[in-house]
Amino acid sequence: MATKATIADLFPDHTGMILVAKDVSDGLPRRITEVANGGDCGCVCFGCGRRLIARNRFDPTARAHSFAHRPEDNVVDCVSSGETALHMRAKEIIAKHCRVTLPATTTPGLDGKPVEVSPERSIQLTDVHLETAAGEVFPDVIATMSDGRRLFIEIANTHPCPPEKIEKLDAMGVEVLEITVSSYQRHPLDELDDIILDTAPRKLIHSAEVKVKAAEIAEERRRIEEKERQEAERLIAVYREPPSARHRKAAELVEEMSLWGFDEFMDADDTRPSAFIVPRRQWQAAVFYRFMDTQYPATVSPIDMVDRFRERKWEKPDLVFMKTEMSRKIAALAEDFKSAYDEVLAYMRRLEKAEVVYQKPGKTFYMTHDFKKKLKATLETLEVADANREVIKGVYRHIEELLKPRGARLPDFDGWLKQQADRHDLAVEEFLTDDDLVCGAEENLKEMNRVIDKRAAGEWDELPDDLMGLPLVDLVNGLMQAWHNAEESVGDGWRAKIEN
Repeated sequence: MATKATIADLFPDHTGMILVAKDVSDGLPRRITEVANGGDCGCVCFGCGRRLIARNRFDPTARAHSFAHRPEDNVVDCVSSGETALHMRAKEIIAKHCRVTLPATTTPGLDGKPVEVSPERSIQLTDVHLETAAGEVFPDVIATMSDGRRLFIEIANTHPCPPEKIEKLDAMGVEVLEITVSSYQRHPLDELDDIILDTAPRKLIHSAEVKVKAAEIAEERRRIEEKERQEAERLIAVYREPPSARHRKAAELVEEMSLWGFDEFMDADDTRPSAFIVPRRQWQAAVFYRFMDTQYPATVSPIDMVDRFRERKWEKPDLVFMKTEMSRKIAALAEDFKSAYDEVLAYMRRLEKAEVVYQKPGKTFYMTHDFKKKLKATLETLEVADANREVIKGVYRHIEELLKPRGARLPDFDGWLKQQADRHDLAVEEFLTDDDLVCGAEENLKEMNRVIDKRAAGEWDELPDDLMGLPLVDLVNGLMQAWHNAEESVGDGWRAKIEN
């Protein structure tokens, strides 16, 4: 029983020998073992169409059976015979049934996911031709679809349609179907019908429907991107608007942080663009205080702070609930743009770099133990400074009360206190936490107070040598003259006159 010829049999073997040829009587493929020996085999080459000689009666140990071209044809064994045979067989099948199945087609949608253009379907064909020239290309099969469009069919066995050929086919604007049969090498040739027509892997290399759909999606994408660009430019303008509101409590937090010497943890420039309507230093101070009030193991997250700011309506209304994707698109147009979340996260990262906070996995933070200790020491020092300030201020105010008659005025206390600190090249807080300097200032002021009080009682005493920048000589002399004049005019009632 003869073995059926397969697709693999159509091609010369690894030694280049032709094992299957075309029977001139019926056009069917014949194995070398199925035909008469010599020139009477009745077969021609699938590739070049010339008559072949069958060599199948020799000793198989001396020479393998195969077809050969006749010596007078003067050609090398035709390597295209298998390809031509396969294409002819495919053409015969398609021409016989006048139909072929087209695969479902898709194209990337707006989200990048495939969008179906057309479903898998069987179409009717007319005018089927094999290896007919079409411009610069020679498609394996040319046919006409039922709607009048031309369809080129490529049968791929070992190699898919090359890019240069695809480019030319695409330029012609025709439908191009590629059917791959490489996985059917051992399939009998007379059982190829369903494979060629329906089941073999196939793809539309070019499809007018796909091209139209892709163009529609591209235009829609362009419109969306243009709309997004315009919206992005609007939001960038909103982002760059200066702060439009101030928060009293947050402003107090900023002043306290400055008093503590923590200006380095706030932006010096409050005019930089921001997603918030309050100055940058104010929302940064609010974040800083949130860390102060949070005890480990509790943590603070950027989203937690943004939610708090939204409750207070600190975020610019147009920027509320901005999606991350939109934020990134805007940042691509303006490098300084950040969403409220990104701004807060960037600030927390800045505190982390300064070793003020530590990040746990999951973008949550807490204030470090070392900084908590530093903060506690700072606050304790400032408490001492505040207490010393009140002591000195109390004596200073008492002197003012003694000098108040006749409109005598001492310099502003805060300005005077800064002068005393400057004399020692110290900040006011440093001056107020130096026990020796504070004690000296307090004792000197008390001495001034004592002398002025004695003079008010009519007793003479010298003012201290160090008047600490206070213009007491002229003030006290003027006051004494007033006392003297009042005493001469009203007698014992002079003090009441002076005080009134």
